[in-house]
Amino acid sequence: MPDGGAGPGPLDEAEPGLSSDCAVLAFAGPGVPLVVEESAGMGFGCGSATSDGSGMVALGSVSTNGSTGRLMASTWRLLSPDGSPAGFARGDAPAALLHGFALLDQWENVSAGRALRFSFTEGPNPVQNLSVAVAGDPQGGAIAIEEPFNVEQYWLTAHRFDGAGRQIAPPADVIEGPLAEHPRSFAVGMARDGWSLAVFTGEPQSDGAMLYARWIDPQGTPSGPVLPTGVPAGTTLLLRQLADRSIAVRVDGKWVARVRRSGAERAPAWLAAQDGRDVILLERGYAVPFTYAADHSGCTPAVEIRAPAGNLCGRYALAEPFQRADVGADGTLILAYGGSTFWSCRRRWWSALFR
Repeated sequence: MPDGGAGPGPLDEAEPGLSSDCAVLAFAGPGVPLVVEESAGMGFGCGSATSDGSGMVALGSVSTNGSTGRLMASTWRLLSPDGSPAGFARGDAPAALLHGFALLDQWENVSAGRALRFSFTEGPNPVQNLSVAVAGDPQGGAIAIEEPFNVEQYWLTAHRFDGAGRQIAPPADVIEGPLAEHPRSFAVGMARDGWSLAVFTGEPQSDGAMLYARWIDPQGTPSGPVLPTGVPAGTTLLLRQLADRSIAVRVDGKWVARVRRSGAERAPAWLAAQDGRDVILLERGYAVPFTYAADHSGCTPAVEIRAPAGNLCGRYALAEPFQRADVGADGTLILAYGGSTFWSCRRRWWSALFR
């Protein structure tokens, strides 16, 4: 059962101007976990997991990409906060909303295309094209950025949705230009105040080795100039919201920058120290899960809890080995234990543990 683990860390890693108070992060005891036993009927082994803003859990399965051999999550078993079945969803990396998830899936009619779908709607995909990126916030709905098929021009176009999956404004182009200058990769993140950030490689700026960014307001309209981030481009790009309404940028597993409305800067020291780990913004601070924990005897750390200023407030640990820990949008802690074979999985979770 999770327990307190290490106590608060030094305050010298806390960022000025943000709360370093750990007292408000004194979470209640974990209580009795919900347990799901998954077998070959689930399809595959343990993948990542998450939860939405109301406590619905999405448990991912994994399959092997035939060309790369990489494990990829593509099917999600949905369960209500009480553990009752709530259906299935298809797609990669669910973006949590207040109720349900926005996901990216393969566009059925184009083998190389991508499509946005919501876990709670039926019918045509609201966005589908050559490339699509998506981000969400439990209080702010979702945003999708698409790049279309075209033989002459490129566009990165923003589509803003509310929490029910309804588009709240006409699509708006973030950047555009001749096809020869199109960015080879891009991503999007949403800040806590509903503003979104598109980050893309710098081919449009004749600087393809670096990353650039542009803000998008809560109505889906691009705002302000294209901003240099000062960060070299890489293979994988992840954006996460921070407590000060900025967006953190991770490239190839390393947290390298923070982008504010006024421009980009280096990632704060506490964040840069979390290389290879996710950072989940909660209502009162951050959860930093140990995604893959080593199997060993003794107490195994599962999650670090940090104040809004980034200083360590404590660790939750287990007296038993586990495969991975995930924390969802409402603070639900989800643990995966694997099974007797690759094709099985066992899960335990504690709803809203870190709310």
